[in-house]
Amino acid sequence: MKSISYAIFRKFLLLFPIIWLEMSCSTVPTAENSLLTEASEVYAQASADPNTASLEALAEAKSALEKAKTSKDNETKEHFAYLAKGYAQIAITVAKRQALELERKKLLQPVPSLRENNNLNVNNQQLQQQIAYWQRNPNEQLVLILEDIWSKTEPADLLPEARLSLNTVARFLDPHPELQVIIKSYNDNSSNDQYDLGLSDRRAHAVKFALINRGIRSNRIRATQASRLLTQNQTATKHKQNNRVELIIFKEENKKL
Repeated sequence: MKSISYAIFRKFLLLFPIIWLEMSCSTVPTAENSLLTEASEVYAQASADPNTASLEALAEAKSALEKAKTSKDNETKEHFAYLAKGYAQIAITVAKRQALELERKKLLQPVPSLRENNNLNVNNQQLQQQIAYWQRNPNEQLVLILEDIWSKTEPADLLPEARLSLNTVARFLDPHPELQVIIKSYNDNSSNDQYDLGLSDRRAHAVKFALINRGIRSNRIRATQASRLLTQNQTATKHKQNNRVELIIFKEENKKL
C-alpha cells in the first residue's frame, strides 16, 4: 500500500512542473492579448465621448476591433488590434480638436450691438402681431419673415439671438398640429449660383432643425431653397431682404403657394 502511494506521489512530483508551466502560460497575457486589451480600452474611451459618434475614425476602430477579436491567427489579431487602437486614438484627438474649435468660434462670435438687439426685438414684435392677426383670421395663409438671424462668420449658422423669434414661432405652431410649414430661404448673389443655392438650402434646414428641437414634428415642415433673388443687391436694406427666411404657414386644405 505504501509503495503504491509513493509511486503516485513520485508521479505527481514529475508532472508538477509541467502542470505549473501550463497554468503560468494560461494566466500571463501574450503580447497579442495585451495589445487587444489596450485597443479595447482606448475604443471604450473613444466611444464614451459623444463628440466621436459621427466620426469615421470611430467606425473604423470598431470594425478593426471586431476583426481582431475574431481572428484566429495571432499575427492578424495583433495587426487589427493595432489598427483599432490607432483609429480610436485618432477619434479622441479629432473630437477634442473639434470641441476646441467650436469654443473658439463661440469666443469669436461678435456680440450684438444695442441696435442689433433692438432689431431682433422689433422683428419678434412683428411676428407676434402677424400671429395675432392670423388668430383672428385663421383660414388665411400666414407668411412670417425672419431677418438678421445669421452669423457673420458662419453664414449658415443661426445667431443665438435668433432663438427669440424661433421660440415665438414654435409656441404658435405647437397647439396647432393642423398647420404645415414651408421654409423658404433667400440669400444674396455674392458668390456663384451653385454656392448660393447650397447656402440657401443649408439655411432653410437650419431653421427646420431649430423648430424640430423646439418640439415641432418634422413631417409638418418642408425646407426649400429659393432659386431667385427677392430684389437686386443695390442697398443695405435690399441686401438684408435677400438674406431673409420666409415661413409659409397654412392648413393643408387651404394650401396656397
